[in-house]
Amino acid sequence: MPLPSLLAEENSNQIQDLRNDLKHEIQIRFSILVNHI
Repeated sequence: MPLPSLLAEENSNQIQDLRNDLKHEIQIRFSILVNHI
Protein backbone atom coordinates (compact mmCIF):
# COMPACT_ATOMS: atom_id res chain seq x y z
CA MET A 1 0.00 0.00 0.00
CA PRO A 2 1.40 3.42 -0.93
CA LEU A 3 2.16 5.81 1.89
CA PRO A 4 -0.56 8.43 1.25
CA SER A 5 -3.39 5.90 1.52
CA LEU A 6 -1.76 4.42 4.64
CA LEU A 7 -1.75 7.87 6.20
CA ALA A 8 -5.34 8.47 5.15
CA GLU A 9 -6.42 5.20 6.74
CA GLU A 10 -4.55 6.02 9.95
CA ASN A 11 -6.23 9.42 9.97
CA SER A 12 -9.73 8.00 9.52
CA ASN A 13 -9.07 5.49 12.31
CA GLN A 14 -8.11 8.33 14.64
CA ILE A 15 -11.22 10.28 13.67
CA GLN A 16 -13.33 7.18 14.33
CA ASP A 17 -11.73 6.80 17.78
CA LEU A 18 -12.37 10.46 18.55
CA ARG A 19 -16.01 10.13 17.56
CA ASN A 20 -16.40 7.04 19.73
CA ASP A 21 -14.82 8.86 22.68
CA LEU A 22 -17.16 11.77 22.11
CA LYS A 23 -20.23 9.54 22.01
CA HIS A 24 -19.10 7.86 25.21
CA GLU A 25 -18.50 11.21 26.90
CA ILE A 26 -21.95 12.46 25.88
CA GLN A 27 -23.62 9.29 27.16
CA ILE A 28 -21.86 9.62 30.52
CA ARG A 29 -22.78 13.29 30.90
CA PHE A 30 -26.34 12.62 29.83
CA SER A 31 -26.78 9.80 32.34
CA ILE A 32 -25.32 11.99 35.11
CA LEU A 33 -27.71 14.77 34.13
CA VAL A 34 -30.70 12.41 34.15
CA ASN A 35 -29.71 11.02 37.55
CA HIS A 36 -29.65 14.51 39.05
CA ILE A 37 -33.17 15.39 37.95
